[in-house]
Amino acid sequence: MMVFALEILHGCTTYFTLQLMNYFQLFRTSIIVSNMFSRSNS
Repeated sequence: MMVFALEILHGCTTYFTLQLMNYFQLFRTSIIVSNMFSRSNS
């Protein structure tokens, strides 16, 4: 039973880590895009 709980915990941790990485990528991309727009506007 303990091993099963650890497996679930590990799966959740991996999932949330991947989600955080995806959000970080989106965040960086949006910053790069906004920088490009501000450069082209000036």
